[in-house]
Amino acid sequence: MSKVLLVIAWRNLREHPVKTWIVGALLAIGMIVLVVGNSLMDTASQGIERSYIQNYTGHLMVSGASQGRLTMFGYQDFTALEETIPLLPASDELRSYVESLPYVESVTPQASGFALGSVAEESQTALQLFGIEPSSYQRTFPGNVELLEGRFLENGEEGILLSRRAA
Repeated sequence: MSKVLLVIAWRNLREHPVKTWIVGALLAIGMIVLVVGNSLMDTASQGIERSYIQNYTGHLMVSGASQGRLTMFGYQDFTALEETIPLLPASDELRSYVESLPYVESVTPQASGFALGSVAEESQTALQLFGIEPSSYQRTFPGNVELLEGRFLENGEEGILLSRRAA
């Protein structure tokens, strides 16, 4: 940049201090909004990773072909209770292939759904259900379930794990 251009810019800033402060304040406010906004987005992203990736889904979820918006919680539209969640064709072969990949640390099958639960037929509440294979689930998500009473299920065993509030 030439010296003349710097001299002209500096003189313009000195001759118009109010305009300089206004523009400086707007730039500062813009930078503050960007920094705070990026911080909030990073915090939200870390919260999602901590809540879902490290406890439920891992980094990849594979499901059968579907027409609607299928997530780990089932269909996310008004037909959710009417639609059957699609199964994976040849799931044993798919699982063997995925487990053989060098960058895959662990694999665990899961099924999810909704149910209505009641105690002594007095009040009903909606429940979110996850069907798991206990040994691979514990291997994939170590330490995300803290048992307060009872024991963790064995493979092939039927049972239920409840939160303290649900119990």
